[in-house]
Amino acid sequence: MANRLRCRPSALLGVTDSWVAFCTDRALFTFGTTVEGDMDEAETRLPKNAKEAAHRRARQRVLDEYLGVELSEQPERFRSVG
Repeated sequence: MANRLRCRPSALLGVTDSWVAFCTDRALFTFGTTVEGDMDEAETRLPKNAKEAAHRRARQRVLDEYLGVELSEQPERFRSVG
């Protein structure tokens, strides 16, 4: 995200102390790298002929797991009968 926005996360958060800014940037970099790696791994477990939507869902499941999103909090995928 910092590369895309061309701004460090600590600057976005308004952190002024240089040590705290370094620790914040490092922690967010580590977290983001770990999540990206797990998302990529989830995609590689899909069959070769999987559709793009399956790839998005696999990545979203990993992100939801890291963020603690419960299955009941996710939007319904199908309409309820009734």
